Amino acid sequence: MSNIYKTVVTSEGARLIAQSIQGGERLKITAAAVGDGGGAQYVPQVSQRALKGERWRGRIAGSYMNGGAANVMDVEISVPEPAAGFTAREAGIFSDDGTLIAVGSLPDTLVAPMGGGCFGRLTVVMHIAVEDAAALDVLVMPQKDAVCGFDMEIAPSAWEERTAGDGDYAYEYVYESPLITGELWPDVTVKEESLDAAADCGLCPVCETVNGGLKLLSKARPAAALKARCRLMGKGISDADGAGA
Repeated sequence: MSNIYKTVVTSEGARLIAQSIQGGERLKITAAAVGDGGGAQYVPQVSQRALKGERWRGRIAGSYMNGGAANVMDVEISVPEPAAGFTAREAGIFSDDGTLIAVGSLPDTLVAPMGGGCFGRLTVVMHIAVEDAAALDVLVMPQKDAVCGFDMEIAPSAWEERTAGDGDYAYEYVYESPLITGELWPDVTVKEESLDAAADCGLCPVCETVNGGLKLLSKARPAAALKARCRLMGKGISDADGAGA
């Protein structure tokens, strides 16, 4: 089903972007949303005017030009722990008048509720291909509580079999760093090239910080290296490495 995981610019979004290019005024992108797809996976359609099952809406966490493709803007969405959990299957961005500009599909990803014993933020990066990315003006909510950010590439051999199982999760990987404490919470994004491998091994959608490490769980040993971006978050602490913007 990997072919359904994609982002499309909607017809209304393309119309507004074209108007912005012709008129010389940037289109204001002010909000993002994540939903459960109405309970099932689906292929995003350019005719969509809304998500099928919106469960969260808020400000955009970050935006930047994609370094690997011209006229592709990456828009980052960070969903905090909700009062009630849900399975994320879709995401979208909206202009200041509420128009759905782009919609994307996600692998089934649990957004764990607060107080459930484990927690983490869901971060989604949408790759938006447009004729002229400079025509978009994305309003970003600064990540004031980002402590540090780093990239991970986890080899299959790095995963260890667990002696004490946690449900169906038989393997674990601990990223060791003296910067990590149990008082921080993680924000981990699996990179696009590793989404299939993460789904195939049953990567746990939440992770945890322990003193000196970041622990990830999976149901099976991944068949390929997993690439991910991690931010460590803490209330009231400023960004330490510039990864929050």
